[in-house]
Amino acid sequence: MESYSFIVMEQLGKTLRWHLKHNNGPFTTNKVCQIGLAILNQLEQLHSIGQIYNDLNLDNILVGDQDSSAHSIDKYALIDFGLCSGYLNSDGIHLPLKFHGQFKGNMALASANALEFKTTSRKDDLISLTYLIMYLSHG
Repeated sequence: MESYSFIVMEQLGKTLRWHLKHNNGPFTTNKVCQIGLAILNQLEQLHSIGQIYNDLNLDNILVGDQDSSAHSIDKYALIDFGLCSGYLNSDGIHLPLKFHGQFKGNMALASANALEFKTTSRKDDLISLTYLIMYLSHG
């Protein structure tokens, strides 16, 4: 008998890129702060289990539920954890900064360390979030 693995999750709404495109310009300061805080909280949860996201971009943030209902439109969810990596070694010590020779993530929102093919850390996720916030504010 064959066995299968499944992931069951709620259907979420459209990407943040879609919402930005259909907003006819940058988001308001209030909306940008709301998005920034929501993503910061999710990154904090991910970091608390020893993982770095490495792929923050407009297509990896979904807004609301599939129906864009009024009660869900202010909820944001990170998706696509395929580029996540650990930042601690087996002894629980932070990995040292070193050259890796490969890029992970989104070049438009990447930190200098990521662009120089170096080990990324929690700081690099926060730098990407800062770039994302600036992009949402100014387009």
